[in-house]
Amino acid sequence: MSTPVERARAEATMREMGLAASMDTRIGGWNIKGISDGQRRHVSICVELLTRPRLLFLDEPTSGIDSAATYHVIHRIARLARRERMTVVVAVHQLGNEVFGLFDRLCLLAYGNTVFFGLAPTAAEFFASNSFACPSLHNPSDHHLRTINKDFDTVSASSSQLINQQRKQVSKSRTQSMSRLGK
Repeated sequence: MSTPVERARAEATMREMGLAASMDTRIGGWNIKGISDGQRRHVSICVELLTRPRLLFLDEPTSGIDSAATYHVIHRIARLARRERMTVVVAVHQLGNEVFGLFDRLCLLAYGNTVFFGLAPTAAEFFASNSFACPSLHNPSDHHLRTINKDFDTVSASSSQLINQQRKQVSKSRTQSMSRLGK
C-alpha cells in the first residue's frame, strides 16, 4: 500500500472513530498535555483497525467515556465490522439499552462458566424460560448481569441454575450434532 493510500486510510479511520478534531493534537503522556483518556482509547482502537484484521479483540473499549460516546464508538465499530466482514469480540460492562441493541451475539460469563452464548436478542427469552424474566422498562443487559452476579449473594442460586441450564443445552446440541453425523 502506498504512503498516500495509507495516510488516507488512517485519516478515514480516525474520522470514523470521532477523532477528526484531534488529528493535529499530540497524544501526550504523563508529562505533556495531549488528548483525553477517552480519545487515547479511540486512537488505540484506530491503530488496530488500520490493518483491517479479520478478528479483533477489544477489552473495555468504552471504559472512561460517557454513554453518548459509548454508543458512537460501538456503532462505528459494528458498522466497520459489517462493511469489512470482521469478527469483533468485545468485553464490556454496563451497557445502555441502545448500545446493547448493537450486538449481534452475546456471551455471558460468570465465574469461569458460560451462562449464555447465542444471538443477543434471544438472551431475554433464555432468562425468562429459566424463571428470570427481565421486568418491563428495565435494561436487559443490567438485568442479565445482576442475575448472574453472585458477588452480593442476593441472587446466588440464579447463576448456578443458569450455568446448569446452559450446560444441558450445550450437551443436547452436541448430541443432536453427533446423531446427524451418524456417530
